[in-house]
Amino acid sequence: MQTFFHYYQKEITPQIEAIDIFLKTEAQPYNLKEVAGLLRLSEAELQKIRKDEGISTINTNQFFEMMRKGSSRFCRMLCRELLCGGDRYTPKDIAYIYDLSIQDVEEAAKGQTVFLAKDLPKLYKNIKFDDKRCLF
Repeated sequence: MQTFFHYYQKEITPQIEAIDIFLKTEAQPYNLKEVAGLLRLSEAELQKIRKDEGISTINTNQFFEMMRKGSSRFCRMLCRELLCGGDRYTPKDIAYIYDLSIQDVEEAAKGQTVFLAKDLPKLYKNIKFDDKRCLF
């Protein structure tokens, strides 16, 4: 059994960093295949979103719109983070964002009801996480 911190560092952080680097370094309009890979969507789904939303080229704003509409677990997690995110998080927020057991998160919180964003790694280190469970 590992902790959620280990999973977050191994699986989530690299994906978020890849998106950050991509958005900061790639010229717009973005390549559909690359965007699909970053958002863990099929190219067909991304094409459908483009068509449904009337998006002709993908720039930064459209990237986030496509993320909001994407069906991948990663897209849904990012959307929940944007919805709840900010400076402060409750155990309920963390459970919701990452699709974790509220009981596991509350147990890890040890009675603390609010966490600043900078303190989340401490909480993540206390959340038990089955290493066979893959969120994304």
